[in-house]
Amino acid sequence: MNVLFLLGDSSLKGGTERSTIEIANNLAYNKDNRVFILSIYRSAKEDNQSFAIEKEVIQASLYDNHPITKNFFFKALFYLRTIYKLLFFLKRNKINLLISVEVISVIFTYPTIILIRFFGSIKYVVWEHFNFTVNLGLKLRDFCRKIAAKSADAIITLTDRDKRMWSENLFVKGKIISIPNSSPFEVTNTLYNSESKKIIAIGRLVPQKGFDLLIDVWKYLYDNYIIDEEWILQIIGDGPDSQELSQKIKNYNLQDKIILVPANNQIDRFYTNASFLCMTSRFEGLPMTLIEAKSFGLPIVSYNCITGPEEIISEESGFLVEMNDFKSFAEKVYCLMNNSKLRFNMSNSSKKEVMRFSAEEVLLKWENLLKEI
Repeated sequence: MNVLFLLGDSSLKGGTERSTIEIANNLAYNKDNRVFILSIYRSAKEDNQSFAIEKEVIQASLYDNHPITKNFFFKALFYLRTIYKLLFFLKRNKINLLISVEVISVIFTYPTIILIRFFGSIKYVVWEHFNFTVNLGLKLRDFCRKIAAKSADAIITLTDRDKRMWSENLFVKGKIISIPNSSPFEVTNTLYNSESKKIIAIGRLVPQKGFDLLIDVWKYLYDNYIIDEEWILQIIGDGPDSQELSQKIKNYNLQDKIILVPANNQIDRFYTNASFLCMTSRFEGLPMTLIEAKSFGLPIVSYNCITGPEEIISEESGFLVEMNDFKSFAEKVYCLMNNSKLRFNMSNSSKKEVMRFSAEEVLLKWENLLKEI
């Protein structure tokens, strides 16, 4: 089968790009598959990818650089040229299955699919990477979901909860299949460090990730509980909210309790040396930081945002807290701080539970999709 993944820019360093490349690489190992990754444009050369693409995967882009779309005329021209280029690529390479990565790409793939089906057949899958309630301020994303529901042979969601939201809010013509992303890390064999006093939170410093809410939790925690002075919270990541978060930490006089750590390529060291992880996101698709943390056997305290946490965390591996209940969140953090046996038990449970997010388990679901579609 000739399978093509279409996405915005495969060279970016994001969860969507990582998971797309991982699945494409694994599917390409099957000699019956010919796998393509096609970017609309690429901001880096092939030899400077954020994630390695195997030589078995054929990669290409419709444009070498981000096209100039400064006015309506240029936008319309870019749109029509993109559809033409995509149509030509699909026909030339005899693509049997087009996977539209991230639902907003439907704006390009849907018209192309309509044109191709005038002359032949092609299977069409749309891969949701956020959740049904999130449009990031773009009504176009909501429109694309409606189009996908009417036209796709299958919709892939990251969680069962999102699968339910799609089926409850739209009439979906094809299948809806829940396939999570896999952990980029193998389950650690290292024994959990019960003596660690480091708590971590990881992600881009943007409003979605809710690090401002986590700082509020820490303010309440230190105002209402007696905390061992060795405990430290590390917020690891880069982003536009860095200055604002730094100022909030200073305003709360928590500079010696909360440290902002720049994003780096040795994130596994932070997981290995941590006691547990906290997440206060306002929304997610499937929060990879929770899956990664469990691969390292970390207990977790997380807000139960839409979507993902409730499908990753059990009572045996962490605490789920209702959104914005900062008092309960602080209580759970304090509980873990003062119960090393509970942390150790949760660590063991985390390692067992995360196996269903292994690359092998996720690949099996993708292979079944290719057989059934």
